[in-house]
Parts: sequence; C-alpha cells; structure tokens
Amino acid sequence: MSNFTRTVTKQLEFDGDSISVVFNRMKTSDFKLLAKFIEIGPDGKPMNKASFSDQIEMLSVAEEILPKRIESLEGLVDEEGTPLTVEDIVKEQYFIDLVSELFGIIMESSTVSDSKKSVGKSVGASKESVAH
Repeated sequence: MSNFTRTVTKQLEFDGDSISVVFNRMKTSDFKLLAKFIEIGPDGKPMNKASFSDQIEMLSVAEEILPKRIESLEGLVDEEGTPLTVEDIVKEQYFIDLVSELFGIIMESSTVSDSKKSVGKSVGASKESVAH
C-alpha cells in the first residue's frame, strides 16, 4: 500500500507564532508554475527559499496557488490577535519568507523521495527483441 495521503499537516514557527498548516499536495500544473522559483539542493530536494530576485514574481504565483493548496492555517495572528489567512500572507511583503517556506514544504511533500520510488522494470518488448 502506498504512503500517499491527500493532505499533509506541518508545524512551523514564524515571527514568534507557532503555526499549524494543513495542505493538499500540489498538482502537476502547480509544480510547473513554481519550478523556476525553487532552488534544488545538491541532494536533489527543493530548498525552502526562493532566490531574492524571484521573490516579487513568486508572490503573484503564490496568490494563485497557495489558497488552493492550503486547507487551514492556524496560529498566525496580527498585533491584535486576529488570525491571518493565506490570502493575507500572500499579499504582504512582510511574509515573503513564510510564503517561500510554505512553497518549499508543499513542493517537497508533493514529490516522492528516491527511497520510495518504484524499482520495477518496465514491461514490454525491448528494442533488441523487436528488431529480431
């Protein structure tokens, strides 16, 4: 049985707040939009920060994608204790590091690690057997 789950819950800290985020995994169309903003580390996994030069452009993509993927965001509040929403954080430059971190977490959680990938062989005729 696969380890796939439709939603993922993560805990993180930002600006003194303990945040719980529940999100659904990215779709291929989301990944295509985000791929140019996320740096891939030497281990082949996405790093959690976008380059500074891409952060402004990434915000417009975040406004489109994050509200569709994040199902709940709890624990992040403003100075009056009012809970902040995903829509709030994608519109404020103040939260650019949080948006970048969320992108990284969602992207990493949406891909299968090398240890979980299939090791089976493809089924069908090889070029050599077809040529004979």
